[in-house]
Amino acid sequence: ENINLENGNVNLSIPLASLPPIAGGKLSWTITANYNSKQWNVIREQVDSDLDSDWKPYVVDYPAIDGGWTIGNQYSLELRNSNADLNRLQYPGNSGLSQEEINLVNNYEYWKMVLRTPDGAEHEFRPIDYTPYPGNVSFLKGYYNVLPNGTPTRYYSVDGTYMFARYTTATNWTVYMPDGTQIIQTPDGVQRIQDTNGNKIKIFSDTNGTHYQDEQTGREIRKTYDPSANGGQGQTRIWYNTVTGIEQHIDINW
Repeated sequence: ENINLENGNVNLSIPLASLPPIAGGKLSWTITANYNSKQWNVIREQVDSDLDSDWKPYVVDYPAIDGGWTIGNQYSLELRNSNADLNRLQYPGNSGLSQEEINLVNNYEYWKMVLRTPDGAEHEFRPIDYTPYPGNVSFLKGYYNVLPNGTPTRYYSVDGTYMFARYTTATNWTVYMPDGTQIIQTPDGVQRIQDTNGNKIKIFSDTNGTHYQDEQTGREIRKTYDPSANGGQGQTRIWYNTVTGIEQHIDINW
């Protein structure tokens, strides 16, 4: 567990089932139940009063549900639009901004790259081969008018974790960790965790659930979900093989 001493937020991680480390390396995978006590989020929207002709925008915060329990996550790399952090208005001519700045705010979209790890942590990446939003509006600082769609683009973490990513599309990207481990997402929906020796953990989903598989030996752990179980409240089931090869499972009732 981890407790933030500033805001009291509690993070709890319970290991449920693991693949044994691959021979010749330390690569493995553990399905965990992760809990985040911050069960709220804020959606921010910029609005302007219609009572007069003056431009007086202000921000309204709307509460949203977030956090809680998650089980068996994997890595995700997403381009997050600036409007997801603050849904901005179109700026009029009397906004006090120069015409050049109004053009930058109104006629362009801005993005940031975010890597979410299986435990729910987020790391921001930036395309250092490009120039960020050059204007003076504070809520667009750190965003880029860069939206890769078929052309590989290089991204680098900005939080001291020394990670590097090559992003082509939402289903075609690779993240390079400082120790040489790679997270490879391919367009067929398969994600692979690969170490420097070429060992791989393959993550994929089919009608039998989500598989976390040692690609060399075929050993795997598996996650399924039945929304009708547990009196209609839903049940997640984690499957694993014992030493004798008999398949067992752990049930999580929601």
